[in-house]
Amino acid sequence: MEILSDVFKSRISNTTNIAELEEELKVIMRIYYENEKYREEMRLKSNFINNRIEQLKS
Repeated sequence: MEILSDVFKSRISNTTNIAELEEELKVIMRIYYENEKYREEMRLKSNFINNRIEQLKS
């Protein structure tokens, strides 16, 4: 199982711009669909970003 890096988690956690997070999510989803090798990692990253977006919206 893949583990998210502390650098990634810190960068996303410190981002307060929802539009920026949504752009990051688009890139991650493109990688998810185009490259099966990185699917697990991209799934974890997309979940982390989606959770952060929900946190900022509430």
